[in-house]
Amino acid sequence: MSGADGEARIDGATAEVVRSYLVAAAEEMRATLIRTAFNPVIHEVLDFGISLYDARLELIAEAPGLTLFLGANDYAIRRGVEHVGADRLRPGDVVLLNYPYWNAAHTHDATLFSAFFAEGEELPTAYLCVRAHWLDLGAKDPGYVLDSTSVFQEGILFPGTRIFKEGRADEELLELIRFNSRLPDLVLGDLHAQVAALRTGERRLAEVYG
Repeated sequence: MSGADGEARIDGATAEVVRSYLVAAAEEMRATLIRTAFNPVIHEVLDFGISLYDARLELIAEAPGLTLFLGANDYAIRRGVEHVGADRLRPGDVVLLNYPYWNAAHTHDATLFSAFFAEGEELPTAYLCVRAHWLDLGAKDPGYVLDSTSVFQEGILFPGTRIFKEGRADEELLELIRFNSRLPDLVLGDLHAQVAALRTGERRLAEVYG
């Protein structure tokens, strides 16, 4: 229905149904990540953050992980979309961001995000974001680096790099990660677990907009 100003309005009951569905979508993304992650820091410690955003990058739903990651996701998604460009994103793209000054966390906290496109839309209708702790990205020491004096001692950096392009993994970038990690199978396994969580969320958003 429409209000007096001509803008579309929805009643409270409908708004609550949509809100609950979006929260359920985030919770299903969380369940997917926990079931498919390779390293226990994710599936036991719950060192991750999951959130959904509208086209204006306003938070619309989230799922429990580390509470501090939710605000970090808000900042990271804005910097990541700004770097890549919303108009350059395509359905099926997945962007990897772990550059600490844009990601609001250390290098091993890898943020993956994707854009959801409603049918017929050329620009993203919504965004999905999954941040999780990876075990190793070639830092000067295995595990946490507690005495670094430069960000370049903490492993390979991604400023917002499309690791999946229109649904297809960039195998050269995956190889780059593999050869810059002491635990490549675990790291790549966690990457694919995050992608699986994003795809779960995309399917649920498609049901909302369908």
